[in-house]
Amino acid sequence: MNIDKFNFKKLRLLRKFNGYTQEDFSNLLGISQSAYARLESGYTHSWESHLKRITELLNVSPDYFFTIDEPMNDRRISKYERELREKENLIQELRQHIKFLEGYKNKNLHFV
Repeated sequence: MNIDKFNFKKLRLLRKFNGYTQEDFSNLLGISQSAYARLESGYTHSWESHLKRITELLNVSPDYFFTIDEPMNDRRISKYERELREKENLIQELRQHIKFLEGYKNKNLHFV
């Protein structure tokens, strides 16, 4: 495994695909969001000390970040982006439902 070949784009894509924000993921790693942003951008090699936890959280082997995949063609990228948008839309809908239900709770109304 050549540590100089860590694929930071895969880290970002997989983090987003799993529904984590940079802030969420940095909290899980026990580092600040700004430190995580530098890590994900490749400005630091601190990912080495976090690799085991990163792979546990994202459910991949360490090799995943070092292997060369087929080029990410537009179709594959579009598929991931579409799936991310769908998840983001679902999260937004759930937030609206929660807000709606909290309004009933605050008015002391009960559901039948």
